[in-house]
Amino acid sequence: EALAKLSERERDWGTLAEALEREVAHATTSETRVRILQKLGALYQDELADPASAAKTWRLILEIDPKHGRALRALRDALVAARDWDGLEDLYAQSGDWESLADVIGSEADQTADAAVKIELSFRAARSFEERVGAPERAVRSYERVFTVDPANLTAARALANIYEREEKWPRLRAMLDLMLAALPEGRVEERLALLNRLCELSHARLRDGEATFGYAAAAYRIAPSSEDARAGLELAAETAAAFDRVVGVAPQRRRAPS
Repeated sequence: EALAKLSERERDWGTLAEALEREVAHATTSETRVRILQKLGALYQDELADPASAAKTWRLILEIDPKHGRALRALRDALVAARDWDGLEDLYAQSGDWESLADVIGSEADQTADAAVKIELSFRAARSFEERVGAPERAVRSYERVFTVDPANLTAARALANIYEREEKWPRLRAMLDLMLAALPEGRVEERLALLNRLCELSHARLRDGEATFGYAAAAYRIAPSSEDARAGLELAAETAAAFDRVVGVAPQRRRAPS
């Protein structure tokens, strides 16, 4: 203790760190250890510019008190600066504070100009809200943030489609399904047909949009003109939209076989 006081007066930071390390080793209570470790962590961080030793010290505090505010903030800032996202998740996992993790990661995603980092952090935040916090509706903003740098991101579109369907937000669901359809290669016929049928049903049953229903049904028929289901869907959509005249252009009548 005497050496610590002397070295602090003389601004001999290396000797002070050594003295404080010895004090920690001899501390008999958790409260005393935390008090000394706080001083040591600040010393490593501010005076000695030793981030590795600082992080180690803050972690020692969190082993004693997992919700220690100062240690949590200092270690969080160090991990964010190093872009150590796995380490950041491990940090909040110790206290099970997944909501705070999602908020911190989401804030970093908002501020970064790096598109790849923004996408990665947005998905991490969304996963925390959905899988850890149990509030998938709060993941919406994270998924929508992905579209600011990647407007055709299929993973975000699928996730949002599931959320919008649960919340019965039908216009938003249709927008996501349209995006998924546009991103699918033409060669993936079965998947395109499944999406078109889903869009057709959504437009007919939920949105009461006859024109859109006919458009999706016509697109499905063009992909699979030999399908009886596609033909029946087109005829039903034409009846809904009162568009029988347009059916001829999409699906010409089949010729009768000669008798």
